[in-house]
Amino acid sequence: MGFLNGSAAVLEDGLHAIDENIPCEPFGFIDLVAVDSRDQLCIVNVDVAQKDESLLRGMAYFDWIIRNTPIVRRMYQGRVINFSARPRLFLVAPGFSPLLKCVAQRSTSPEVCCFAYRAVAMPGRVGILFERA
Repeated sequence: MGFLNGSAAVLEDGLHAIDENIPCEPFGFIDLVAVDSRDQLCIVNVDVAQKDESLLRGMAYFDWIIRNTPIVRRMYQGRVINFSARPRLFLVAPGFSPLLKCVAQRSTSPEVCCFAYRAVAMPGRVGILFERA
């Protein structure tokens, strides 16, 4: 997603975006693909509203990446990515239901990290605050 593309590290130290808006048929588009400090691929799914569907869509993106690993390797050849480690999933939204948080906490494959965001008034502009949910 555009507002995270240049600053994915606001979610986690060492996280940096490598691509955005990746077609993932028939599930839509992966908002952002990033790599963490351990060179592990990360899928970032951003929603503008609180939706339990966010987790389902993220799991579908994860599945697509796993099933298409040879294609993904070619897409990002020349990048240092540890393809032996399973991708991580980052869900970013204004909030998360107790149901989604419960399921996300129990998920081990993929590892799911939820981040709530909100707009914050700053002198002369609006900032975005991210908090681990």
